[in-house]
Amino acid sequence: MATANLLKLQFNVSSQLPAQTACDITTGAGVDYGAAEDRHIVLLIENTAVAAEDVTIPKGSGIQAVSDYVFSVPAGGKVALVVESGKYKNFSDATVRIKGSANIKVTAIATP
Repeated sequence: MATANLLKLQFNVSSQLPAQTACDITTGAGVDYGAAEDRHIVLLIENTAVAAEDVTIPKGSGIQAVSDYVFSVPAGGKVALVVESGKYKNFSDATVRIKGSANIKVTAIATP
């Protein structure tokens, strides 16, 4: 599984966005939620394909995890979202996984 770069924002400090991480077609990409446990994490997901593509955030391993979250990203589009760690975090390694094709690129930003 590819690991997405996590940018930890600070108050009153501008920061350059980290490089995007492409989803591995088999295992997807992971975001380390343990590295920013006390912050909200914004996922930035880009589709570099010429057609819309579905992205899946599989349910996690906690008691709130009841179903996968599936959504579409338009061709050449970008979306931003915040997911509940209780529903989507895998507690064995503190990651949230994002599954999609290699056209799906992920960046993660932790807010202060």
